Amino acid sequence: MQQLYNGEFYKCTEEKRVSAKINELLNSVQMKLHCGNDAQLARALNFAPPEISKLRHRVIPLSAAKLARISEATGWSVYQIRDILKA
Repeated sequence: MQQLYNGEFYKCTEEKRVSAKINELLNSVQMKLHCGNDAQLARALNFAPPEISKLRHRVIPLSAAKLARISEATGWSVYQIRDILKA
């Protein structure tokens, strides 16, 4: 049986919040690099194709090496990237 919305807000766990920020970062990078999809984004960042999906779904962490590649590709400083993740 389908459950109806009762007007209450769903709890947002820390994991969901962090995942949303990583998605926001990847979407910003995708727009900056004019990539139409995650496959193009992976090629632009020199990531293996499944890495973008694994980052979006929090299967693998956003490592310092990945942050460095994002910084090099976009021209953003690591501080700018951290601001996107904190916002």
